[in-house]
Amino acid sequence: MSLAAKREPEASGSSSDRARPLGLGASKPGQGAERPEGRVALAVGESVAALAVGACTAGFVIDTLFLQLERHLDARMACLYRPGDGRSLRLVEHRGGPNNGLSGLSVLDPVHGPALALEAVAMRSSRGVEVAAPEIDVFVDARAIVSYCDVIGVISTPLVAAGQILGVVTCGIGHALADLGEAQAVLVALAAVFAWALDGARSQERLLEHIDDLARAQEVLRNAEERLNRTIDDAPIGMAVVGLDGRFLRVNRVLCDIVGYAREELERLRFQDITHPEDREVDLEQAARLIRGDVERYQLAKRYVRKTGEVVDVMLSASMVRDARGIPLHYISQIEDITEKRRIEDRLRQSERKYHAIFHSAREAIVLLDEHMRFVDANPAACALFHETREALIGRRMTSLVTPTTAAMLEAPWQRLSVQGELDLEITLHLHDGSMIPVELGARAHFVPGFHLLTLRDVSHRKRTEAALRLSEARFRFLAENASDVVYQVSFKPYRRFEYVSPSVLAMTGYPVEQWYADPDLGAKIAHEDDRETYARFRKDPNAESLIMRFYRKNGELAWAESKGTTIRDELGAPIGLIAVARDITERKRAEEERERLLAQMEADRSRLLSVIEHSPVGIVLAVGPKGERTMANRRAAEILGRPPRPDEVSSSYLAPLCDPSGKTLPPEEHAMARALRGEETRGRELVVCRPYEQGLPVLESAGPIRDAHGHVLGAIATYEDITRLKRLEQLRDEWSSIVAHELRQPLTAIASHAALLARTEEPTQKRRAENISQSAARLNRLIGDLLDTTRIDAKQLELALEPTDLPSLVRGAVERASLGGRGVVEVVGDVPRALADPTRIEQVLGNLLSNAVKYGAPDAPIHVWVEGTEEGARISVHNQGACIPAEDIPRLFQRFRRLHKGPVLGVGLGLYVCRGIIEAHGGRIWVESDDAGTTFRFTVPGAESEAAWG
Repeated sequence: MSLAAKREPEASGSSSDRARPLGLGASKPGQGAERPEGRVALAVGESVAALAVGACTAGFVIDTLFLQLERHLDARMACLYRPGDGRSLRLVEHRGGPNNGLSGLSVLDPVHGPALALEAVAMRSSRGVEVAAPEIDVFVDARAIVSYCDVIGVISTPLVAAGQILGVVTCGIGHALADLGEAQAVLVALAAVFAWALDGARSQERLLEHIDDLARAQEVLRNAEERLNRTIDDAPIGMAVVGLDGRFLRVNRVLCDIVGYAREELERLRFQDITHPEDREVDLEQAARLIRGDVERYQLAKRYVRKTGEVVDVMLSASMVRDARGIPLHYISQIEDITEKRRIEDRLRQSERKYHAIFHSAREAIVLLDEHMRFVDANPAACALFHETREALIGRRMTSLVTPTTAAMLEAPWQRLSVQGELDLEITLHLHDGSMIPVELGARAHFVPGFHLLTLRDVSHRKRTEAALRLSEARFRFLAENASDVVYQVSFKPYRRFEYVSPSVLAMTGYPVEQWYADPDLGAKIAHEDDRETYARFRKDPNAESLIMRFYRKNGELAWAESKGTTIRDELGAPIGLIAVARDITERKRAEEERERLLAQMEADRSRLLSVIEHSPVGIVLAVGPKGERTMANRRAAEILGRPPRPDEVSSSYLAPLCDPSGKTLPPEEHAMARALRGEETRGRELVVCRPYEQGLPVLESAGPIRDAHGHVLGAIATYEDITRLKRLEQLRDEWSSIVAHELRQPLTAIASHAALLARTEEPTQKRRAENISQSAARLNRLIGDLLDTTRIDAKQLELALEPTDLPSLVRGAVERASLGGRGVVEVVGDVPRALADPTRIEQVLGNLLSNAVKYGAPDAPIHVWVEGTEEGARISVHNQGACIPAEDIPRLFQRFRRLHKGPVLGVGLGLYVCRGIIEAHGGRIWVESDDAGTTFRFTVPGAESEAAWG
């Protein structure tokens, strides 16, 4: 009866017939029983075999435990508890007995009374009681089991692995076992086996959960990096990520347009390669200061040499990106093309030169006077006008050159000049030599700060000047009224008001020009609540010329504006007004806020990823740099390899303890990390960590490169998993396979011999049955042979009888002897040299491949076998038409107990593993190619000339 069903209680006997406390009983007289150690060994052996062929999950381990309890202990009811809060136990699984009857056993706690399971935990050993014992009613769990099942006793034992209690098993022992002491020994042995199996299963499940978390964290990090890359690519100015050696790691389209290189070309260069030779030293000096941390960023006007050889002026802004420890990683550079700005400055200098040229070559008299009407400068026309040399005029008052009457006429307008800022009047100059010169006198206060400009010209010249002034004002109005930015002028006296606002203010704020003129406080009213104080300080400070603030448009939308202007001052330097330009920077601020948010999110994602790596149960080693110049390892890797990496230790040095399974030290270039730095991937390679005076630790190594968005190798990552428990399990499985194979071969020989004798009869039915027995015995004998070959291959003890062999003849014979139904087609391609091989073993490989072609190939389709010569010897190929083998299954095809095809086809998955062992023992290799046209297995055999190499 299964544990899943409830037994009906039987009539109980007298107290004398009940069993004694567990551990004190003995077999009933006259009842034959196995030796206790034999029953324990049998239970342990079957449990290990059952665990070896199943999935390594906690659920499978628990189900197998209950099945073994029922099989070896006749358990009528079994419960599995695991530790809860404090000293309590919580019910995880149970078999047998009604569900509603176990409601009181879902939690065992000392406060609810004694329990057999609690005592087993406290004693860390098995605890049992017979039904007849007085204390059976003391334990709440034992009392419940006895009330629902007909048992002779109840036993509890803890599941202990690595010194930790994983749970407690409590079961009621049926009448099939008379000796409860033996039952207790069997339960203790089963508990030991299933404790480490359950611990291994849970460790593997936790590992898979950590791997999933790591994959999700990596995906988040990749998304954050992609958003940052889009920000760089969409920037309106040139941007680049530059390595510490000056190499461009990433550039955007704008920078490529500035320097004239394609992205791929530019990312193969350093910034030194395109920097103008005269600017290179200054640029390198600033970059060195940035690396040392002397400055956080620097700005430098420099020149680049375009691909065409043309020189372009740029403004470079550079900053340094550092890791969490402050170590420099790379530069972030922003490059703005200022070639046009430089051209404007050059034109300005040219304009100044033109001014001086005009000043000295003008036919009109032009003079520069200070506040006291003393000459500061005069052009040749003015010298000619006053009949004096320039040196004679400098420092003299203008009134000293004219008669007192003319001087008196000039005093009053001069006084007004400082107030009005300019004068225009017609006056006749009376010089001391008696000459009279009627002129149009135009005066401009503070033409140069602290100095006034006077022009003396005829009427016609004045009119031309006025016309030019009107034209200049018209140009200003045209530019202001057609610009997208808002141009405005504010007057401070007699009160603050707008003197001019350009029409674009309507599009920017939603308020028309007339409303701004009518309400000088409109700016304060629409300012954001948090920015009104800033705006008030800006208005109160007459020297303030820049402001960034938020405001509400007329439709209620929140926007950002930046104002930059110039203070207008009177002749005494006092501010009297402001002329400024306001620009809508809403989109720019949104971009800046998004950038800051992305940077913060990226840093948070990075911190989470580092935490996941550090607490991973798998050893993780990172090689930083294309050559692994620096090594990082998590806590588990330091435990496996014996120590953490030293600062700036190269990966080849840190991974030096790794050896191959035979204990031979691996060359540095053969490390999986070194291969990953070359762009290769390694998955599931078995190695041994060799430590002085310690037994080697078996590990499973996987590694792969870390690449940037362009596929360049930036470093590598390797994982190391302790597989000591898996190796123990594998060893137990191999020993079990060898024992089973040897023990079964002797009876099979007898069965095959007797079946052959029975097949000699002429009676058809008996003869057919005898042949079926012979075929089944032969198939089982082949399976036993595969098991033995597997054991020999794993132990490197497969023996070969090597001799020069004619492969075409061997292949033809093997195809003829195979049951192919005439579908086999043998083709010999070219000259095939004699091979150094074991003919029996080679025919065994061919038989296996041909058998698979019949089983899994298309029915009635031909099976092609090719034999061809190669440089190493010969190659044999077996092709069948049929379904394609998935690419992800091919790496597992030659592993033990791997069957990729589900269905009625017989086999345990050892054939291809044995084939690989035989071919590799010959010094050849075997592989498979599969596509829609079919599947082809190929293997190579060395030529007979290699006989000397084999001894």
